[in-house]
Amino acid sequence: SCLQVCVLLVMQLNRVGAVICGPGEYRKDAWCCPMCPAGRRVSKDCTDVSGTTCVQCDENTYTDHPNGLKECRECKLCDRGANLVIEQACTYTKNTVCGCQPGYFCSHFGTEDCELCQRHTTCFPGGLVRERGTKTADNVCEACPPGTFSTAEMPYNCT
Repeated sequence: SCLQVCVLLVMQLNRVGAVICGPGEYRKDAWCCPMCPAGRRVSKDCTDVSGTTCVQCDENTYTDHPNGLKECRECKLCDRGANLVIEQACTYTKNTVCGCQPGYFCSHFGTEDCELCQRHTTCFPGGLVRERGTKTADNVCEACPPGTFSTAEMPYNCT
């Protein structure tokens, strides 16, 4: 009968380890355990009589989504040698966001934030600043029109 075939099929799937857990669960051996929320990690897996035991991530570590992790992820460090500064500090639920120090722009974006900053170009006398640099773009300099000149560094007009 269908019932016998279905039961046999389920038994075979369990035997080969094909336990399929639902959303919000992680697999531990033959069990589906409830995940820990963001900012927490698994300290003890669930059993047939108890749920998952979760603990808060340690200082300078985080998890940004529900998980079955035994260890939280390390917070990213902003490399001062790449002219990076902390734009948003790491929390238990969010990784560090790095940005550029004042006077610099991001010249290389990673998957989540800036990985390398470069000093804004200085526009010298004889030229002018056409576009002021931002956190993500360099200054744009151009030569003064014929018959005009600028004497200051970083001028905005020529006379």
